Formats: sequence, C-alpha cells, structure tokens
Amino acid sequence: MLRHHRIALISCALLLATLLTSLQVRQKTSLLLEANAAPTNPTTPVERNLEAEPHSTAEPPHSEPESSSLPSTAGPEVPPPPPPRAALIDKERFFYEPDFYSSQIQAFLETQPGPLKSYRAQIGNREHSFADVLSSQTSLYSINPKVVLALIEQQSGMLSNPTPSEEQQRFMLGFRGENEGRAGWMSQLRWAIRELHRAQRDFPSGPELVYADESHSPMPPGLTVADYAVTRVLAQTTTAPDLPAKLDQGNSSFVASYARLFGDPREPVAGWPTPAAPFLITPMEALHETTSFFDHDAPFLTQDGSIVTYRGDRDEQLSYDGHDGWDYGMLPPEPVLAAADGTVVFAGNSDDGCGIAHVVIIEHHNGYRSLYWHLTDATVEPGPIKAGEQIGIAGSSGCATGPHLHFQVQYLGRDTDPAGWCGPKGGDPWANHPAGQISTWIWRDVPSPCALPQNAIIVDTTDPTFKRLGDGWDEIAQGIGGTALNVTSAPASGSRLTIGTWRPQLPQAGKYRVLAWIPYVPNGLKDAERARYVIGHADGSGNTQQITISQVDTANGWADLGVHDFDPARRPFVGLTANDTEAGNNVWYDAIIWIPQ
Repeated sequence: MLRHHRIALISCALLLATLLTSLQVRQKTSLLLEANAAPTNPTTPVERNLEAEPHSTAEPPHSEPESSSLPSTAGPEVPPPPPPRAALIDKERFFYEPDFYSSQIQAFLETQPGPLKSYRAQIGNREHSFADVLSSQTSLYSINPKVVLALIEQQSGMLSNPTPSEEQQRFMLGFRGENEGRAGWMSQLRWAIRELHRAQRDFPSGPELVYADESHSPMPPGLTVADYAVTRVLAQTTTAPDLPAKLDQGNSSFVASYARLFGDPREPVAGWPTPAAPFLITPMEALHETTSFFDHDAPFLTQDGSIVTYRGDRDEQLSYDGHDGWDYGMLPPEPVLAAADGTVVFAGNSDDGCGIAHVVIIEHHNGYRSLYWHLTDATVEPGPIKAGEQIGIAGSSGCATGPHLHFQVQYLGRDTDPAGWCGPKGGDPWANHPAGQISTWIWRDVPSPCALPQNAIIVDTTDPTFKRLGDGWDEIAQGIGGTALNVTSAPASGSRLTIGTWRPQLPQAGKYRVLAWIPYVPNGLKDAERARYVIGHADGSGNTQQITISQVDTANGWADLGVHDFDPARRPFVGLTANDTEAGNNVWYDAIIWIPQ
C-alpha cells in the first residue's frame, strides 16, 4: 500500500513539474556536430572502479611479449638501398583479400606440391591446420594471407617444393635472428605476421631498416606503408646490398613470387564494397557496461600517450592506450551472439601472446568482419550464421585478467570503430593514419548520437520544456548538445524528491519509440543501477508507465524506454526521479528523443 502511495505522489509531482512550464517546445531533428567536436573533458570513462568490479577488467585481446620495439640497430649504419622501381603491392591489397580464409587457403594449398597443406598444430584443446593459424592471425593483424604465402614461397619454396629440406622447414620465412630462436613453422609465421603489423604502427615515424647482419640504414624514399612492411620483413633476412633482389628485381623477388601464385600484387583493386549502412546488433542478450572503447589514435595495442574516442574526446581515463575494439563487462555463462548475418570463418583457439584465447571470426560479405575474443569457449563451427545466434560463451581466455567480451570490427581488413567518428570533420586521427581506416556508425538497433533520424523529436536538458524540481543539480560539460545534468541518488524509500521532466512537441498522435541518452563521465561515483523513468500524459488521463534502466550498462549510449502511445493534445512527458538502490550514485539527465513508429 505504501508503494502505491509513493507512486501516486511521484506521478503528482511529475504532473506539477510539467505544468510549471509555459514556454514553447523546441524541436530538433539532428544533433549539432560542433557540439560534439572537441569537448574539454572526456564523455566516456572506462574501467571504472576495477578493484571493486573485477569483471570489468579489460586487457589487450592479444599481446606482443617478444618485443614491440624496432629490431636492434647494434651494427654499423649503411647507405639505404635504392627504392623499388614501383610499388611492391597495392596498399589496399596488402591489408585484405575478399573471401580468402581457412577453407579457401586450404583449398589453395591442396593445389600446391609443398607440405604446408598437411601441417597441424595443437593449440590448447584443439588441433588447427596451417591454414587455420594463418587465417586467424592475418585477420587479427590486418594482413592479406596471400602476402605471407608469397613471402614463404620466396624465402623457402615451401609451396612449390614437395620435399623441402629440414632447414627450409625450420626457417621457412628466412628469419634466423634472435640466435635462431624463431625456428619452426609456428614461430616463423608468428614473427612475420607481427612484424608486418608492427610496420603499420611504426611507419609514420620513418623507422630505419635493420638487416640480418645487424647493420641498419634509413628507409628508402617513396615507400607506402605496405611497401615498408614487406621491405622491413625481408631486410631482416638479408643484407642491404642484396635487398633489392628480394623486393622487385628478378625471378626470386617478392613481386615475382606473388605474381606467380596470385597475379600481379601491384594491380589496383576494383569493385570492393563501400562502407555499409548500419547492420550490426549488440552481440549480447542484455546490455553490459562498456569498459573500454576503440582508440582512434593508433589502435595498435601499444602506448603512444594519447587516447581518442569516437566523439573526439582525448583522455586516458576513457580506454587503455591503443585499444582496437570495444570491451563489454560480460560474465560466463552469458552467451555471446553474432552481431550480423555472415559466415563463421574461424572458431577455435589462438595463441595471442600470453595464453590460449578462444576466438570466433565472422565474415559479413559486405567488406566487414567481426572478431570476438576471450571466450570461455566457441560454440559454433565454421559455416553460415545468422544475427543473434549464439557463437560462444563470455570469458577471460588469452590476454585477459577478468571476464569480458572484446568485440572488434574490421572494414576491408583494417580495424574500424562501429560507432563511427563524431569529432571534427576530417579530424579522425585513425582515418588519417597511413595504415588507418575510416569509421562510420554501423549499429542498426539505435541511431548515431551525431546523426539522428530526420523525423526524430529531441528534448534536451537545455530546452525550456525540460523542468527540474529539487536540489543537488550539477551541470556537466559533456553530453548531447554539449551539457548534461547530474544528481547524486537517494534511496527510493527516502523522503527526498528530486525530479526532471521532458515535454516533447509531437507532430501527431501515435506510437513513438523513446530513447534517453546516458552520458558517461568520470567523477568518481558509480552510475545508477536502477534509474526509474515515468512515462505518461500531464493532463492526468490514462495510466503512467514505469521503466527501470541501469545507467551503468547504458552509459555512453541510448537507454531504450520502449514504444508508447502519445497524444500531443494530452501533454506527453517523460520523467526521472533521482533515486537508486543506494545513495550517492550518479543519476544522469540528458537528451531524450521520440521516433515515430
């Protein structure tokens, strides 16, 4: 009975708040990009209260324990070799090859006399073929598998030679450095793929080339990032005078080897997919706290002292430096779901540098693929998959110190942010990186906060028809339109009544989907776990509805308040009380949108 009296009191207070305003409602159909361009403080902190919330701990999905720095330059400096006569490989082709994964690689190897088609490795509790290992590792590190196959053929003839020597098999990529500690096909493969990836990261600094005799030289002029990556790997297997023959001069060069296997690598690509319209759904049954964001400032899993989110915010609290995906605080046995239709091209184990990670990779046949890391187990096999079908169980395998899902998206082989870029136009540091990629909003279940549907009606906390009662309000310089409001919570059973209400000017009666933007601001407090919204009409007709939302799990995103019938003549409203399960948590007030259905 007391609970019913409490609800009635809240509804009356909300009705009073909405009647206090006599100002006109302001309708907005889009968010100003300038408002999100360069806020002075971060909008989205990550890994908050990790000691209290170990499930939120995020670690890189893969590590580089060997050495993430450049090869040693202990030897003498020598003159640089002449640059290649032309590009070694088309830049786009270096990163990606459509529909060339484990099964296609294995089919190709079956046509070759060499022994790679029969190579197997035990990785954790699964046996994987050479094609599996090559496919999963090159997908992760943004490399066209054909590049690695061409290097193998060039260096050891392991594709065309049916009876390679023991030495050729032990050093199939020609690297004998580190006191020959990289002997064996798995070690050679891992070295080459990671060097190709490190080259992408290091290229902007103009690093030197290091040779097999430990001499070093400046980088030849005119190289693209793709040319440099191939040159860097081959330099470590030869000397400076002999490097040109390894690149593009003669029948034993990289270019000639690639051309014999797959066609001219320098041929520009054509007909590859353009950026897709939104097509992803959230890869989980229920929303979970975002614990780390994609770092637009060189997402190579190494620190460079700067972190940039999709909103253009720069702050080290927002993520860990160099993160190449999004992390969600999921716990086993929660199921991980396919984010879109496609084909599972890898489901198994990967040695990610500090343990065995359980992994699923899905090709979506539109230029995009999605990667799911740290699973307790993969529960699918390669083959077709539909959006929303279970592919695994959340976990902490591989380079993780606590359970979470690492979700990663790539476009044409290169990492991309599914949240797009909402900072200044042309100012995305990742899109401007030599190895970078553009990012566009590709979540289909909710709109981008920076590009609302044209028919959306928005009411922000800066609008005259947003009304607040009570005390303790703080204005924060983040959020939709540039600001948001915050109140610390009181228990729902207490006597304090602090309320905010939004009143839209709807064009006509009907059904509307209601979404509330929840900002994500690091202020040392937890966000409300049970924020209670009340939805109804201010004329008192009809029943109000209550929707309870976890602002922890929806922070830096839209809280879906459902689809409701509204009549503009009856003065519709949405209200939010500053209550939670405990006192002292953040209760956030920002923009709410109504989308006609």
